[in-house]
Amino acid sequence: MRKLISQLCLWFALCLVGLLPAANTKAQSSEIIAVFEIERRGVPLKAATMANLNDYMYGRLAFAGFKLTPQSQVRERVVSLKRESRKDCYDQSCQIELGKAVSAHKSLSSRLIKIGDVCSLQSQIYDLKTETTEMGAEAKGPCTEKGIAASIDQVVAIFKGGVVAPAQPVQDLDKGGGSAKITSSPSGAEVWLNDEFIGITPHIIPEKPSGTYKLRLELPDYVSNEATLVIKKGKETIHHRELASNWGKISISSSPTGATVYLDDVLVPNLTTPCVLDRVAPGVHVVKFFLAGHSEGTARTSVIRGKTASVAAKLEPMCGRLVVSSSYGGGSKCEGNLKIDGQIVGRTPWQGDVSAGSHTVEVQCQNGKASQQVTVAHNGRSELNILIETCPGDWCLIPGGSSNMGSNDGDDDEKPVHRVTVRTFEMTKTQVTVEQYKACVDAGVCTAPDTGDYCNWGQSDRGKHPINCVDWHQAQAYAKWAGGRLPTEAEWEYAARSGGRDWKYPWGNENATCERAVMYDGDLGCGRESTWPVCSKPRGNTTHGLCDMAGNVWEWVQDWYHDSYKGAPTDGSAWEKPTGSSRVDRGGSWGNGAGSVRAAIRNHASPGYRHDTLGFRLARDSL
Repeated sequence: MRKLISQLCLWFALCLVGLLPAANTKAQSSEIIAVFEIERRGVPLKAATMANLNDYMYGRLAFAGFKLTPQSQVRERVVSLKRESRKDCYDQSCQIELGKAVSAHKSLSSRLIKIGDVCSLQSQIYDLKTETTEMGAEAKGPCTEKGIAASIDQVVAIFKGGVVAPAQPVQDLDKGGGSAKITSSPSGAEVWLNDEFIGITPHIIPEKPSGTYKLRLELPDYVSNEATLVIKKGKETIHHRELASNWGKISISSSPTGATVYLDDVLVPNLTTPCVLDRVAPGVHVVKFFLAGHSEGTARTSVIRGKTASVAAKLEPMCGRLVVSSSYGGGSKCEGNLKIDGQIVGRTPWQGDVSAGSHTVEVQCQNGKASQQVTVAHNGRSELNILIETCPGDWCLIPGGSSNMGSNDGDDDEKPVHRVTVRTFEMTKTQVTVEQYKACVDAGVCTAPDTGDYCNWGQSDRGKHPINCVDWHQAQAYAKWAGGRLPTEAEWEYAARSGGRDWKYPWGNENATCERAVMYDGDLGCGRESTWPVCSKPRGNTTHGLCDMAGNVWEWVQDWYHDSYKGAPTDGSAWEKPTGSSRVDRGGSWGNGAGSVRAAIRNHASPGYRHDTLGFRLARDSL
């Protein structure tokens, strides 16, 4: 208890020094002093008397013009340190730590020593930054309350560099009461009178016995403000206090920016770097930085009341390897522009280092684009193949262009090879299915196909198979009802060559087998002796995503058949004049071998002919 009282006395004395005028350069700077209570040695005074003397010393220092930390802060910190270490805090190293904790620049410690019948009050001002004694003062007098108070006046006068008049005791005023109005800036502070809570500022005391009262204002994040309130008989006392803020700020930055910030392990909401944290309590704080794809950053800083501390962190990127390729639905490769998180980084195939975390990868190829999410691990490797969907619905876009039509290695009706220019158009991804054609029949527009052992119509398990056993006129009726048309022969071959490429088959020049087409490959229909559901052989798709352009069923087109290409249109239109006796069908079927599923192969039949190997698909002009 003796040491605790001494520390509080020190704190009061420091505060008094801070409020002294500028007569003494060192003692009267703008620096803040923490006052510890007076440590007594051999002085037989009651604790209450010592508490009064400590309060007196604090008040005299404040009256002399010194800037002081609040008494409550030092007292609370002394109690906290005593609780933690189970011992008092009188040595200078402990006072340095305590003084910095309450954002003071200096400390004032005092000892009261009884020598015979005389009490000596010895006080020192200690510079916390340089950790040296700045100045000292001593006064001697009787070991009574009045005598020690006089010694306090002398010590304060020495620190001030002049003479401080002894404080005149405040006499009780005439009997009777008065009122008081207590205000603060900011308002909303708790009002304590003689350590009793009486209200919130602005607060009116309607009637109180005249006399002197101890007034204290408390507001969170502000320094406790203590003063003396004098109430006079028959008068209203107006008492206003300016409250000093008890916080600082932290300016936080990082490289790169945009990091989430945690202060003392608590997330700071709605702020990312760079940012400034307001109203931070004085003391040591830990700031942590989190940014996706980067290592965590940590920084420590000390916040001083009324000051702005700064912290910064360089966040090291966490990277992994990303490998990107792209291909069409049929498995054929495409080279396209590559974007990662919206930024063009090159063309596929591509590989490079990217930050660890989630990324959006987008590829734009000639015949379509697609995007995909990928998560790359730190120091890991992620491989990604982007599948380009060229037919987002039932229709595939076929960009126009010029190409050779026909083949010098085929039958006579495939010659001469000639140049054809085709406009952009759309073609159905699949051959028209049984269930699609049935909808037209149910609508009363289309007529029913033939039935039989190899005809798909009327067989309950053939809804996804291509419609067959229909003639050219039935195909035309369905096309009109569905909002399309039959493709021209030039369009059909251009699409079957994946946009007019010099390929033998829709997928390229690799030989035709049952891996790519429903055909005769030693067995009819790849062993089923019938059609297959449409798009059963995706490895045979064109680069635009068209299925079954080789095999499954032959497909009716718009043109009349001519036995050579002499005089054929070169603008991609249907060859309608001169007319003939049969219409062209293309592509081969489940009953044909590799030579008859070539992109250039031609077949023909009477417009009224129906067969289990013959169906159709639609085309339409590009929208």
